[in-house]
Amino acid sequence: MTSPIILTPHQIIKLEERFTQQEIADIFKVNVKTIQRWKYPTNLPKQKRGRKEIYGQKELHALSYYTTTSKITTQKLLAYNFSQWMKRLISQPTICRALKKVGVVYKKITYQALEQLRQKNQEKINHFIDETIPSLSQSNIFFLDETGFHLNSAPRRGYYWKNSRLVYQKPGNKGENQTLIFLAQINNGEKIIHWKLIEGAMKTKDFHEFLTDFNPPSNGKKNYLIMDNLSVHKTKKSCIGLGLSTIEELLTSKNIEIIFLPSYTPELNPVEKVNNILKQHVEKNQPRIKSKLNLLIEEKISFFQKEDLTKYLDNSIKECLMKNNKICQEQTPARKDRAFFYFEYEEYKKIGKLGVLLN
Repeated sequence: MTSPIILTPHQIIKLEERFTQQEIADIFKVNVKTIQRWKYPTNLPKQKRGRKEIYGQKELHALSYYTTTSKITTQKLLAYNFSQWMKRLISQPTICRALKKVGVVYKKITYQALEQLRQKNQEKINHFIDETIPSLSQSNIFFLDETGFHLNSAPRRGYYWKNSRLVYQKPGNKGENQTLIFLAQINNGEKIIHWKLIEGAMKTKDFHEFLTDFNPPSNGKKNYLIMDNLSVHKTKKSCIGLGLSTIEELLTSKNIEIIFLPSYTPELNPVEKVNNILKQHVEKNQPRIKSKLNLLIEEKISFFQKEDLTKYLDNSIKECLMKNNKICQEQTPARKDRAFFYFEYEEYKKIGKLGVLLN
């Protein structure tokens, strides 16, 4: 393989007596800028293609740190603050490219109840995850939760032409509220799933009847029902007023012990994940009558009967641990060429104080 020809400045000057620079470039199959670079050689590095970025590693450090620390901000506000700091105009598209370069993206927020941060609730959460759940490994574990459906619900997104508004017809009212009470046994094999769809909000009588119809397995193991702290789940006065046994007495007669979830931790209930899948399935098919809604729920129940529900419990625990910083929630991007940095505040101050950002 022959080495490429590189002309000297003297040769280019001689050729320019007969040819233009474009013609010389065509003869030697190079760009006109290459001919100019040969004619006027310099020790400066060759300029890269594309736009010149006005930020360096220091600015990328600052941007990645500030954005991931403040979390709730906008590109417009970032452009304004960094313009103040760098004393030059920084546009919103520049901020967009820089964030993409460091691997920081605009994400859907996973909310955490502020009350979880209280010391008392933290202790309860840790006890539930570290002691309560492991102690139930040889028992029948059931989780219970409720969710609501509206028969006139409509999809929130769809496909249509760019720069055109998508118009879709839907009923003027949401329709009657349907409440699903869902109880599932958490295991990998054959399981019991008990559910009931009722009109309107769930009342004490509805919940009592639901539990009365539930029969746990008679396999000699202890049965545990885990649910949140909804007032209907633990009411006594309403049951007595209706001439019914209390919820605790009813479950005790069925050899079931109640365990309540720590306060403000709905993410610890794996049935929440099941309900989310059910709601997506219902929203996709848009039922308008209760019988159709029942059929859609039955379709998914058959799916959950074959599904390993223990993974939903594992994901629930991981989500709660992630929210409380018990496990690492930051992941380095897969591409090694991305500059992705996390700095503690003191380390960050060595790079440079941002003035309006940190004051």
